[in-house]
Amino acid sequence: MKILFVSGGNSQYEILPFIKSQSESLKKMDIKVEHFLIKGTGLTGYLQNIPKLRKVIKAGEFDIIHAHFSKSGYVATFAKLGYEIPVITSLLGSDIQGSFFIRSIIKFFYKFFWKKTIVKSERMKTHLGLRKLEIIPNGINFDEFSSLNKSKIQEELNFDQNKKYLIWVSNPDRYEKNFELAKKSVECLNNTNIELRVLNGMTHSDISKYMNAADVLLLTSLWEGSPNVVKEAMACNLPIVSTDVGDVRDVIKGVQGCYLGSYEPKEFAEQIKKAIAFGKRTSG
Repeated sequence: MKILFVSGGNSQYEILPFIKSQSESLKKMDIKVEHFLIKGTGLTGYLQNIPKLRKVIKAGEFDIIHAHFSKSGYVATFAKLGYEIPVITSLLGSDIQGSFFIRSIIKFFYKFFWKKTIVKSERMKTHLGLRKLEIIPNGINFDEFSSLNKSKIQEELNFDQNKKYLIWVSNPDRYEKNFELAKKSVECLNNTNIELRVLNGMTHSDISKYMNAADVLLLTSLWEGSPNVVKEAMACNLPIVSTDVGDVRDVIKGVQGCYLGSYEPKEFAEQIKKAIAFGKRTSG
């Protein structure tokens, strides 16, 4: 089997880590995977990729096209017209946050063009109101994310063992990641022995090290599908404080040391205090 992954190629990673992880997993199963990265932004930028993708499809003899994000699904649909290749589209959290018009376009392609449409959580399925959506959260690699010796990793990263370290993983400039909540919540703690570290643009290997060295992961997003960072922190047995987005409530359910907070900084700070007071690794 040969699969063509279609996704945006404008991020700092080029291929987003969760997409790369999926393709690497498939390759281990002796499935051939190629990537087509959409370069350019906005409607015009995406439309300009249709003839380029069409040439790749013509030459590639692919069995399936797997598009990540709705816009990639549109490009893949138009590019493969005339070819009997099924398009599978994975929708992410940002896809369902658009206007009624944007969601209507997604529903149109879901009904008439996409062989299967994947969402990451029950909440996403409910929000779109489409019966035949497939709920398939992204998996994580347990070879990369696992529990390690905290003291040893802290020493490697030059952490002060008298301090408590909070980590926040993303680009602070991304609106939906809501870094301001993390920043203001830590300010509310007013404790110089608590330090917030922002992990932006790091490899999975480095993020795993920080998860094993840190005391708490903060997720402050306004919306998510099924955030990998929470599952990665669970694999490292790292306490978590998160807003109630995507499937986080279900993922952390019943795990001591993991808490949900609101969008009010003082209240979110109280949940951080609980996670720090928990004082040990979770059974994530």
